[in-house]
Amino acid sequence: MTERRDNVEVRRGVRDEEQQRYERARKQVEALKGFYIHATAFVLVNIALFALNVLVGGAWWFYWPLLGWGMGLGAHALVFRHD
Repeated sequence: MTERRDNVEVRRGVRDEEQQRYERARKQVEALKGFYIHATAFVLVNIALFALNVLVGGAWWFYWPLLGWGMGLGAHALVFRHD
């Protein structure tokens, strides 16, 4: 009887460990997906700002939001890589 109970506890422990690995992997995938969404928005918005700056003419200003947002995206990448 004790041997059977030990086997059940071992299987339960294996399932718990597999569940924990699955949850960790799921969180990593969600974090990566969030980073890709952030990076895509960064590229699209900055292309639009560049086009607007070209159309309006005058002094070049598009790079200021590019630099600021680029630093934020870089910070997001660093946080993502260290999780």
